[in-house]
Amino acid sequence: MSLTQLLTAPINFDEEVRLRNLRGARIAAAIAALLMPTGVVMEYLSVPNDVWRFLIVRVATALVCLALWGFTYTPSGEDRGTLVLFLVGAACSLCFEFMVIQLGGFTSGYYVGVIQIMLGISVLATWEVSRSAVACASLVAIWLIPAVVEGPMKEPAIFVMHLYAILICAVIAVVSSGMRYEALRRDNEARVALSHTTDKLGVALRKQNELTEAKMRFFQNVSHELRTPLTMILAPLPRMRDGATDMRMLKDVSSIERNADRLLRHIDELLDIAQLDSGSLRLDVIETAVEDIAAKVV
Repeated sequence: MSLTQLLTAPINFDEEVRLRNLRGARIAAAIAALLMPTGVVMEYLSVPNDVWRFLIVRVATALVCLALWGFTYTPSGEDRGTLVLFLVGAACSLCFEFMVIQLGGFTSGYYVGVIQIMLGISVLATWEVSRSAVACASLVAIWLIPAVVEGPMKEPAIFVMHLYAILICAVIAVVSSGMRYEALRRDNEARVALSHTTDKLGVALRKQNELTEAKMRFFQNVSHELRTPLTMILAPLPRMRDGATDMRMLKDVSSIERNADRLLRHIDELLDIAQLDSGSLRLDVIETAVEDIAAKVV
């Protein structure tokens, strides 16, 4: 398939969304499986006494993400890229939420983990605004669990600041994912319209070619029909010229012969044009005298 055909070929919109979300799910699961265990370095520096407990949680989350990554390569998983992408985000969110609860609740800096997940949604997900909003609202709801667990807040200012940062990122993720979805939809509509226009132009071009071929066949047929009687007219003229008894008759025969030759050349030119249009005319380069051509034209 040529580049033009590739760009203009209509693509099933739902299928393209599925493929994009499947690719996004695989990337998200692979990144989470690889990077989640490495975050234990932060616990080693900040809470060395709990590093093994947090490492177990991180490794378990990485294994879940690795299993989800493998699931996307199964026949059933290839149709569930959106679900896998959501489950990867939920698994990572629960992991960060465990750390938030263990390390001071709302005052913990692990709210950044929720922001990172939303950043992933904004970059990797191709969802409608409604679906992105549900996903981000679920992440915010998971982060708010400590509000139920801890009861009255001791430091509401920190809670408000963290919640504000998370909500801002949620809005960005919803808008970004929704804009990508709408851009893909408009691109697909444009491709479909371009494909229809291309088909119409192709039909018009075929009709034009058929009309041109019909005209050239008409010219060829008419030219052949005229050439035959002209040849028969020209054949006896040399004998008539040689047997002319007076100058008037010789002049008339010469005039007939000259004009018949000119008409025959025009017919031959029409035949050459028809052959040129069909691509069967071969150019022969020969030496000739310019004065002879000028004499025939004048």
